[in-house]
Amino acid sequence: MNTNSSYNYYNDSINRKFGKIIHINELEKEPKKYIGETVRVLGKLININLRENLVLLEHPLSHSKLLVDTKHLGNWSGRLKSFQQFIGEIKEYHNTDISNKFHNTIIKTYNNGIILKANIVRCVDGLDFHVYEKVVDIRRQFEQQYYVNS
Repeated sequence: MNTNSSYNYYNDSINRKFGKIIHINELEKEPKKYIGETVRVLGKLININLRENLVLLEHPLSHSKLLVDTKHLGNWSGRLKSFQQFIGEIKEYHNTDISNKFHNTIIKTYNNGIILKANIVRCVDGLDFHVYEKVVDIRRQFEQQYYVNS
């Protein structure tokens, strides 16, 4: 048995990008800043189009929105109004009007020039979002204080 393979796997996993926790409202304020970044976002599914592999995710406190491409998630099928956490890469998105893809007249052009190409998803129903936001703020303060390049 070759024990080096598990060691190599461990070293490879260290070099992988893990999603930086970003709030949807932060993405909405500065969308171009995050292009090419691997991020972790959490929000409520407010609209789903499984045919187009697109979902619209909403920040529950600020009501900011983010378009998410789910085609790399396999047979995932989300449930409206559930809280989901997506990890993936922010890409530029040049569709000028997404409202026709959702068959919903309320949705205007929530396209701010970016889309999250999701690779990982998990349901986080039951999460207290106010506490989550406080914990993220504490974590960011810790990282700023102890990690220069975070």
